[in-house]
Amino acid sequence: MYNVGFVFFGVIQTLLDLYAFVLLFRALAPWFGLSPYHPIFQVIYRLTEPVLAPIRRLLPQGGMFDFSVMVAMLGVFALGGLLTILKAALIY
Repeated sequence: MYNVGFVFFGVIQTLLDLYAFVLLFRALAPWFGLSPYHPIFQVIYRLTEPVLAPIRRLLPQGGMFDFSVMVAMLGVFALGGLLTILKAALIY
């Protein structure tokens, strides 16, 4: 039988993985010509902008490149790694 904490960490890990894909889609969508006014892009924008806006304020201007998505993805991966460590501590 699964421990409730084990299942909880698994759900959070899955949500973090999904959010990483949303961030990746946000970064790649303009390269494929998806208009910022497209309904799908609007949903992606609403999901990612609350995380990216504070990061953008902290980072220096990178010219025409937006490094906030990369920093956010590193943060998501770091949280995922931390959750994996915590989940492993629950098992042992």
